[in-house]
Amino acid sequence: VYRKLGFETAREFNYSIQQDAQVHLGPKIPDIACTVTPVDVGRFAPDPQFWDFMPSWQNSPEAIRRAAGDFAGLSARAEGTQVGYCIFEPASGDIALIAVDKRYRRRGIATSLLREALRLNKADSVKAINTEAGCESLTAFLEAANIAVTGRQFEMVKKIYWEAVGRGLKVLVVTTTHMARPGAFGVFDGNAEEIRTVLERRSLAVAGRPAEKGKITFT
Repeated sequence: VYRKLGFETAREFNYSIQQDAQVHLGPKIPDIACTVTPVDVGRFAPDPQFWDFMPSWQNSPEAIRRAAGDFAGLSARAEGTQVGYCIFEPASGDIALIAVDKRYRRRGIATSLLREALRLNKADSVKAINTEAGCESLTAFLEAANIAVTGRQFEMVKKIYWEAVGRGLKVLVVTTTHMARPGAFGVFDGNAEEIRTVLERRSLAVAGRPAEKGKITFT
C-alpha cells in the first residue's frame, strides 16, 4: 500500500519480544568492575559512537527527550568512564536504546544493563523494537537472552521534495540528527550564501556538517 503511495523502503527492522520470566540472563556478571545507575533521560546525551546503526526516528535521542517522562535511563560505568547505557519505557517494556562501548563488549555489561531494566520494568514482557535487521551483534545478544526475533517491519520514506521541486518550489533539506551524505545538492560548510545560490540554481539544497561514517549532521 505504501509503495503505491510513492514510499520507498529505507531499512528493515527486527521486532523482538519475550515475557520477563522467560528472559534468560543466567548468573553472568561483568568481568570488570562495573556500576549501573539511573540517569535523567531529559538531560542524558547517548554517545552515538557506541551505536552499530542509526536508531529509527521513534528511538532517536530527540524523540526520547520529547517524551522523557515516559522513559527510564541507565548508565554503566567502569574504569572511570561510561561504557554503556540503556533507555527503556517501564510502562510498556519497550527498549529504545541499549548500547555498549565497542572496547568493552562481551564482558557482561549489556547483560547488567538488561538485568536492571527488567528489575525496573512494570510490564510483563520486554520488547526490542526497530533494531536494524543487519545488526548481528544486537540480534545475537537478544537471542542469547531468549528474546528472539518475532517479526519484521520496514522504515519507509517518501521523497516529497521532488514533488515540491516539480511544482516550482525551493526546497531546503536538513536533519535533526544524522543522515547519509548526498552525492549532489549538498552544502556542507555552513555558508548561508552558498545555500541560497544552490537553491536559486537547482531548487533543492541539502545542508549540514560532515559527520562520521559518510553522514551529515545538523548545521
